[in-house]
Amino acid sequence: MLLVFDANILFSTLITMSRTLELMLNPKLELVAPDFILDEFMEHKDEISLKSNLSYSQLLASIILLSNRVNFISLDNYKDCLLEAARVSPDKDDIDYIALAINLNCSIWSNDKGLKDQKRISIYSTEELQNYLKLV
Repeated sequence: MLLVFDANILFSTLITMSRTLELMLNPKLELVAPDFILDEFMEHKDEISLKSNLSYSQLLASIILLSNRVNFISLDNYKDCLLEAARVSPDKDDIDYIALAINLNCSIWSNDKGLKDQKRISIYSTEELQNYLKLV
């Protein structure tokens, strides 16, 4: 199953290292994200480090390991879908995730309940994704 995931899923994976990490490593999932998510990680690295009790070098090592499972995609690959995404996105911060999902014709993994206010793209929360994977 191909899924776009948002920054909060990445941060949750790094902070809690629990079921979110299990899903990240699940071979049934093919994970993609806009490449700017790495910039967001850098912006919030101190907060993530504090909440996770991981040093900066441990966080970087975790990102490197996760990047082996994730395909980070540049804006050039989905920029043609930004206008449609802007029309349906309930939040301007989610436009890139929706545009990438439109471009790849796939769903989004996010715990942002506001994303479900649009009907163009299917949204799976961590719990919903876990339940779905139990069925397949």
